[in-house]
Amino acid sequence: MSVLRKRLKTKEFQTLFESGVFVHGRCISILVKKNLHGAPKFGVTIKKKKRNSVKRNFIRRRLREAFFGVQEMIPDSIDVVIIGNHLTEFDPLPKIGSELLYLINKAIKKGF
Repeated sequence: MSVLRKRLKTKEFQTLFESGVFVHGRCISILVKKNLHGAPKFGVTIKKKKRNSVKRNFIRRRLREAFFGVQEMIPDSIDVVIIGNHLTEFDPLPKIGSELLYLINKAIKKGF
């Protein structure tokens, strides 16, 4: 069983946005960076544009749930930030999880 990932702090979010590898998908996008020290971490975010806080929090909960469903298949040597969009609200969780795995494999092939 994989180690339970911790959530990223604000400073760690900033470093991932500055130096991480961005991979764009259909209903989510991700930022990936190698984790050379400490426990693997993850974060979830969504843009504020044209959404109220209730919908944004709903989408964040769905993204977290999809991440926890596929967490064992994600390498422990990376930190991940998941960025949701408007399609995330309607897609089923297994589809979001499979897209997350696809994007992570794509980032690994890019050679982050």
